Amino acid sequence: MNVIQELQRVNWQNPGTLSNAARAVLGVGILIVIGLIGWYVFIAEKITERDNMVVEENNLFVQFQDRQQKAANLEPLQEQLATMEAMLEQMREHIAAATELTLGLKVQAAPEAAVFPHCGGLAALQHRAHQAPRHRGPATPPE
Repeated sequence: MNVIQELQRVNWQNPGTLSNAARAVLGVGILIVIGLIGWYVFIAEKITERDNMVVEENNLFVQFQDRQQKAANLEPLQEQLATMEAMLEQMREHIAAATELTLGLKVQAAPEAAVFPHCGGLAALQHRAHQAPRHRGPATPPE
């Protein structure tokens, strides 16, 4: 308590009159103030920077987990793709066989053209029949 009273009564124009204990308390106080200012200037912004980096790290980790999960699921998806490609190839072969069968039927139907040589065969007659205009109701005689 003696040191505090001495600091209150000090003549700041002649600080050399302070006792050694008061000088020590004053020096420690100045060092604490300088330390707090240094911490605020150099360390405080590093803490916010570190916090931002932690948030970014968490975001990157979430992205990594998503990509890792997709990569882990890649092999079953590739197997499914191979199965689908095999099914597609079977469908193509089936369609090709059905087309050949249809073409074969049309080739077998071609001799009918000999029956109707003047009009291009039965298929042409059927086509023309579908193309012909149809009358709806009785025709009105011209006056």
